[in-house]
Amino acid sequence: MMSHPGRIIRRLACAGACMAAAIGAAQTPAQRKTLERVGVHVSALQAAQTNGQQAVTAPLNSPTALCYDSAGNFYIADQNNNIIRKVDTAGAITTVAGTGEQGFDGDGGAATQALLDSPVGIAIDASENLYISDTRNHRIRKVSTSGTISTIAGTGVAGFSGDGGAATSAMISLPTAVAVDSSGNVFFADSNNNRVREIVAASGTIQTVAGNGEQGYSGDGGAAIDASLDSPEGISVDSSGNLYLSDTHNNRIRKISGGVITTIAGDGSFNFAGDGSTATSGSFASPHGIAVNASGTTLYIADTDNQRIRQINSSNLLSTIAGNGQEGEDQLNGSATAASLDSPLGVAIGPQGTVAIADTDNDLVRAIFGGQVVTTAGGDQPTSVL
Repeated sequence: MMSHPGRIIRRLACAGACMAAAIGAAQTPAQRKTLERVGVHVSALQAAQTNGQQAVTAPLNSPTALCYDSAGNFYIADQNNNIIRKVDTAGAITTVAGTGEQGFDGDGGAATQALLDSPVGIAIDASENLYISDTRNHRIRKVSTSGTISTIAGTGVAGFSGDGGAATSAMISLPTAVAVDSSGNVFFADSNNNRVREIVAASGTIQTVAGNGEQGYSGDGGAAIDASLDSPEGISVDSSGNLYLSDTHNNRIRKISGGVITTIAGDGSFNFAGDGSTATSGSFASPHGIAVNASGTTLYIADTDNQRIRQINSSNLLSTIAGNGQEGEDQLNGSATAASLDSPLGVAIGPQGTVAIADTDNDLVRAIFGGQVVTTAGGDQPTSVL
C-alpha cells in the first residue's frame, strides 16, 4: 500500500489550515471572517466578469475535471472558484453553476445562483443534464437542461450509509469523479469511503458497486464489492457499461465488468515506467482523472505526480501522449510530449478524438491535437479567494 496521498483529497484536507495560515494567526476571529468574506466576493466578481469572454484569457483557479456535451462544448470544474464553467465551440466562457461563494444553497433554483463547495468532478448525460461532485458538501448535484440545480445524493454529512435506500438520504464522504452510463445511471467515486457507488436512474436509490470500505488493495478476479480500494479518484464508463477507475493510492487502473474487478494497468509502485510495454507492467504515480472512448478500446489517464497524460491503446500498450515529466508552468503551445504540466488531475475525450487536460496547478485547460498541445482556457492569472 502506498503512502502518497492523492492530490484532491490532500487539497481538501488541508484547505482550512492553508487559509488560516494565509490570513494570519495574529488576527481576531472577526477580522479573519471579514477577510474570508471579502476574498470570496472578489473571486466571485472576477469570475462573473469573464462571462462571454474568450476562454483563453479567462482566469481559472485549480481546474480539476472536464467533460464534453454532444455539441462539442466543454465544461470545467473550476474547483477553487466554486463554479462550473462552459466553453462553447466559439471559445467563449460562461458560468453555468455556482456564484463563486463557498457554501451550500440553491436547490430548486437557478444553478448560477447556487452555492458549491470545491466541486471536483463533472459529467454530462445523453440528455445534456450536468452532474457535479460537490465535494466538500458531500453531495452529488444535478443541473437540468432548464438550468435548475438539485441534490441527487448525499445529506451533506460526511460518512457512509444508505445503500438500498434513497440516494438523497445516504451519507457519502468527499466524492470526487462522476460518470454517467447510457441508461442515465450515475456513478461516483466515494473517495473517502474507498468505494464506487451508483445512483440508479430508475429508482433514485444508491448502491455500492466497488469497494468494501477497507483501505487497501485486494480482490482482483472476484466481486468488485468485496475488493479493497485506496482513495479512488477517477472514474469513466464505456458504451457497454464497463466501469474504469483510478485506484489512486494503489497506483493502479482497475476495470469492473459484470460485477467482477480486475487490474488493467499499473504494478502498484509509485513510479514512472512501462511506456511501450503492456499496461500491467507499467508504473503510475497517483493517477487521477480517467477517460475511456465509447468502445472501450482506448483509455487516457492523468498520471498526476508523474506530470504526464498516459494512454492505453487497443493493443494494451502504455505510452505517454503529453508531458515531459517536469513540473512546470509551461503555457507554450507545441509538442505535447515536450510540454511541462503541473499536477494534471482531469482528462476528457472530445470531438474527433481531441484529448483535453485539466492542467490543475498551472490553472489551465489544454488540448492535444495530433501530437500538439494548445491552451484552450485559463491563459490569464488565476482568480484567488485570498
